[in-house]
Amino acid sequence: MKRCTCYFFILTCLAFVACDEEDVAPVNKLLPDTVAPTVAIQAPAANDSLLIIDVIGVVAEVADDKRIENVRVSLAEPGRASQVISDVKVPFSEEKNYTAGVLHRLPKNAAASGVYTLTVEARDIGQNVTIKTVTFSVKAPSVSRATFERSFDNAFYEKLSAPLDWFAYNFWDEGYAFSENWLSTVLYLMVTTSDDEYSISEAEWTKFMADFGMKNQSWAKWDEDNDGNLNDMEFELGISRLGLFKEWDRSKDKIVNLEELATGVFSHWDQNKDNLLAKEEYLEKFNTYLYPR
Repeated sequence: MKRCTCYFFILTCLAFVACDEEDVAPVNKLLPDTVAPTVAIQAPAANDSLLIIDVIGVVAEVADDKRIENVRVSLAEPGRASQVISDVKVPFSEEKNYTAGVLHRLPKNAAASGVYTLTVEARDIGQNVTIKTVTFSVKAPSVSRATFERSFDNAFYEKLSAPLDWFAYNFWDEGYAFSENWLSTVLYLMVTTSDDEYSISEAEWTKFMADFGMKNQSWAKWDEDNDGNLNDMEFELGISRLGLFKEWDRSKDKIVNLEELATGVFSHWDQNKDNLLAKEEYLEKFNTYLYPR
């Protein structure tokens, strides 16, 4: 009995000491978060110069000592208000170190040239905010074939990958290399502006003929069923008569790869044959045939 009484007396003393220590030195009190995130814009670089038909690649590294909550990216065109192009709630898996990656294509009505301002705003869980900006130029100069090909490739992936997949094109086996039938399908998807029905109107066909320098062509001959639109089979037959596949297959391997396709388009848009595309030769056409829907 004495042993039990002593045991409980010791427990009581320990409890008393613990309470006394809690009053003297509180524990588990959360310190306020007063440290803002850090932001480093990796791309575009300050004072960089980009082509109007390029995709703007944004890369920003964000870090915080506790937790990043949100990262917002905005872009201001010359003389226009800033527009948000990305607004991301950062996942828990990247709460302390986050890479913001954005691919942005300028809208069709964007200013053709001038200084643009990119802003990256990072907010942490304590509502501390860091804002960083960078300025760069967008220009619309005359472009060489090599420069055009780089922009063409990026736009092609954006606009045509999904529609070609819908048409059951096998990218895994074929890559971006097209037989004569598939080249016709590629051009068909470039020309049509209809999302619901893949058909080509007479107005679209007329513009295509003019933009690609096709002469002595008859709508009545292309529109064989005389319904006022071209289906894919009618368009394929017309393209075959033009001989574009043979012309663009420079390697003569019975395939038109992406480089040959870009070269073919370049040559038909370069209607003054000076081996350069002036802004007037490529900008409006690029937005018509290669701008993603």
